[in-house]
Amino acid sequence: TVYSVGLCADAEKAGADAFLMVAPYYNKTSQPGLVAHYNYIADRVNKPIILYNVPSRTGQPHPASTGSFCSSCTALQASFIVG
Repeated sequence: TVYSVGLCADAEKAGADAFLMVAPYYNKTSQPGLVAHYNYIADRVNKPIILYNVPSRTGQPHPASTGSFCSSCTALQASFIVG
């Protein structure tokens, strides 16, 4: 999660308009843990985050409830892309 924030900072400096994010690899977490991950990042970046739902690669689906919880964080402007 902390490493993701650093990558976002580098991307932002390079001119990124938004951040496309997947669930953390190798860590199957609970939905509250996934929401905490995204909200932690959203609180530390200045661009929108797009949640990329690609469970065949991450082993972690984003059910609709993830978007509901994430959208309650005002810093997170989440959209979903289904992979």
